[in-house]
Amino acid sequence: MYEFKVLLFEKGSDGQFRRPQELAGRALGTVTTHDTPTLCGFWEKQDIELRRRFKLYSTIDSDHEAERDREPDKAGLLAALKEQQLQPIHPASAQERYAPELVRVTHL
Repeated sequence: MYEFKVLLFEKGSDGQFRRPQELAGRALGTVTTHDTPTLCGFWEKQDIELRRRFKLYSTIDSDHEAERDREPDKAGLLAALKEQQLQPIHPASAQERYAPELVRVTHL
């Protein structure tokens, strides 16, 4: 194994999630890790709420920025899955609540 790639951090300079063929061969890919939110936590913004509760945002702007950036990230993940012909039935949009099917297709 030459590299370790975490899906939530694998975005190009254009902000789009990298496609599997863009990653290095012999890399281990994972959706999340022990110190990142679960896919459900990411989707439902539980990590943002936890940071708020513990006052981990340095400014109110960084709090709002995290909230604002999440919807495009969710839409981008669905777009990347669709491009790979793996789009889940639910959630079908970034506004829909998390559904377990998202985990299955993301791991595929």
